[in-house]
Amino acid sequence: MDSEIAKVRFGEFPDGETYVKIDNVSERDDLIVVQSLAPPQAKNLVILLQIASAAKAAGVRNVTAVVPYLAYSRQDKLFLPGEALTAQLVAKMLEACGVQRVYVVEPHSEESLSFFSVPTVPVSPLDDISRFLRDRRDSVIVAPDEKRIPDAKELAIKLSCEYGWVEKTRSRSTGEVTSRIGSIPQGRTAAIIFDDIISSGGTVVKAAELLRSVGFERIEAGCVHGLFVQRAEEKLAAAGVGSAFASDTIESKFTKYSVADSVIKSIEKDGP
Repeated sequence: MDSEIAKVRFGEFPDGETYVKIDNVSERDDLIVVQSLAPPQAKNLVILLQIASAAKAAGVRNVTAVVPYLAYSRQDKLFLPGEALTAQLVAKMLEACGVQRVYVVEPHSEESLSFFSVPTVPVSPLDDISRFLRDRRDSVIVAPDEKRIPDAKELAIKLSCEYGWVEKTRSRSTGEVTSRIGSIPQGRTAAIIFDDIISSGGTVVKAAELLRSVGFERIEAGCVHGLFVQRAEEKLAAAGVGSAFASDTIESKFTKYSVADSVIKSIEKDGP
């Protein structure tokens, strides 16, 4: 991809408001903005909006947003009266600021992207993950709920190993998670629980406890987006998880692989 890096200046006013200025763009340019909405989510969202808005004000032809982690994507349904449909709000704000195409790495759901009216491309990082896990072919890939079965199956195919899943239900009113064994290969002792997001770790903890109860001795936990909040690391360790890994969509001590190759391939294939 033949391109230049835009010169963007960032600042912060004494009251905490963010400042953005783009110095070297013109009406002949197509701009690709790479901005993860990792914590602090609201601040990083505003910065993304500022960059897109400033670019359009400068006359840029096209603004493409590459969002490695799309915050608020889990708020994609209304469960209780009076709730905000924040995934929809984020989509509308990005479009209002001039974003004309969006790439999202491992979106939480199809619903979270359905709110966009501009072209929106989900980027699968499974090739990146399989390269990182290429020496784990003795492990069973486990989806911690039925929604993640397709990813677990595809990852297992890439690694030439087996896969299984745990069945999960969540209370709409309390958020409490209950899980039970769905389908797990017998006679194996190593497992990798793989989810799109690890936040507080509750879903993975439930899956790890179930795997331990049926004889798994070595358990890893992996994800694309690693938030690891509310003492998640401690809870995972207490449940028998020996190690955890995540991508660079949210930089942390758990970041073990990059999704950059998958993002680049998607952009080169589709164009900005």
